[in-house]
Amino acid sequence: MNGCDAETGEAPKSLDGLRVHFAGACGIGMSGMAHLAAARGAVVTGCDVSMNGQARSLTVAGIKLWTGHSPDHVGGHDLIVHTAAMPNDHPELAAARELGIQVLSRSRMLARMQRDYKSLCVTGAHGKTTTTWMLARLLIAGGMDPTVLVGGVVSELNGNWRAGGGRWLVCEVDESDGQMVEMRPDASVITNVDREHLEHCGGFDQLLEEFRRYMAAIKAGGLLAICGDDPHLPRLAKDVGKKAVRYGLSSECDVRAENVRLYPMASAFDAVGPWGRFDGITLPMPGRHNVVNALAAVVVAREMGICEAHLREALASCPRVNRRLQVRGNAFGATVVEDYGHHPTEIRETLRAARRFCKGKLLVVFQPHRYTRTRDLMADFAAAFDEADRTIVLPIYAASEAPIEGVNSAKLVEAIAAQGNTDVEAAEDFDGAVKRISALAGHGDVILIQGAGDVYKVADELVG
Repeated sequence: MNGCDAETGEAPKSLDGLRVHFAGACGIGMSGMAHLAAARGAVVTGCDVSMNGQARSLTVAGIKLWTGHSPDHVGGHDLIVHTAAMPNDHPELAAARELGIQVLSRSRMLARMQRDYKSLCVTGAHGKTTTTWMLARLLIAGGMDPTVLVGGVVSELNGNWRAGGGRWLVCEVDESDGQMVEMRPDASVITNVDREHLEHCGGFDQLLEEFRRYMAAIKAGGLLAICGDDPHLPRLAKDVGKKAVRYGLSSECDVRAENVRLYPMASAFDAVGPWGRFDGITLPMPGRHNVVNALAAVVVAREMGICEAHLREALASCPRVNRRLQVRGNAFGATVVEDYGHHPTEIRETLRAARRFCKGKLLVVFQPHRYTRTRDLMADFAAAFDEADRTIVLPIYAASEAPIEGVNSAKLVEAIAAQGNTDVEAAEDFDGAVKRISALAGHGDVILIQGAGDVYKVADELVG
């Protein structure tokens, strides 16, 4: 397809009357699927250990929620969907199986829902949420009316999901639980591979094998777009005999970003590909990493027949996903910015982008996420904060993990200090971090609140 006449088609069948319970419903991935299931006619309930996250939006949508987990929740349902954090012998799941109720993990439920659509899936270690949203916005601009499941809250969606009337589902596929091979995409973007979530697959070689199997599962003739700057993805695509469109900054890529301009709160680039050259594409997001994310969206948009005019406008006005270099407000004369990045690679890119719009000191409040990640990547974390003038490290956010002896924020502070590139200290809790920031921050500074846990509460406290 060419020009502006992108493919649309009919919406998938409804789920009328299917009774579905989401155990762990308030997580960002689960809540989107719960909303979509309800929008398609299912009778949906849910529960979670606490009513935070997406609880309010679920309740407003008429979805009944319980606080905590209990076997009493499962009776009368046709299907139980659970998070990867719940073990197979969890009492709620055990009760469901005893009653003969089907039980699916979040990833397998996504794979089931995918079957009713033509699917465009985005996976990778970093950048998949922003890339998913950019792609969704381009398909919306192209008149394809997609259904969308994205791993973050977007102001334009008023949430993290969208029930479209077209044939396409644009969704984010999480590689963290080893179940992405359940998916059978019609088209896919893979952003990169990194040493992330190794505790689920047993090691980096096993992680590469999962990405290889995922590539092999893409439907025959389907589009595979990979970041050609990644050292692993081109080889994996060759191994499985998949023809892939390589995008990136390297001259060897099929679609390249050239003449990249990085501004304090935005970026611009020229996209060069088989169609020719699109000069001066603008993006209201800072950072070289977001240029590469946008380039992936350009590749898919052109393959799907979305015209240049729609492509340009959709990217130029694309709002950020919440907690992705999101400006929250001001405190003590400083700008408070929040970012979800929690892996060393993400942190380095975020700090580089923040440095460009920081006129004074760059003050970072970081909450490590998971004991296993902190242990496995300690040396990488230690070298990730070079751009910061001062780094304050909070206690580790467990994310359902048990503590690991000898792995703590004090050990991370020691490792960062040994690098000698930033002043670093520990804070015992959020109140301690806020008090310390109040003593350090001044006019022109940037306070960067960094992490994937509940560290956003520090930003809430600072901006009032």
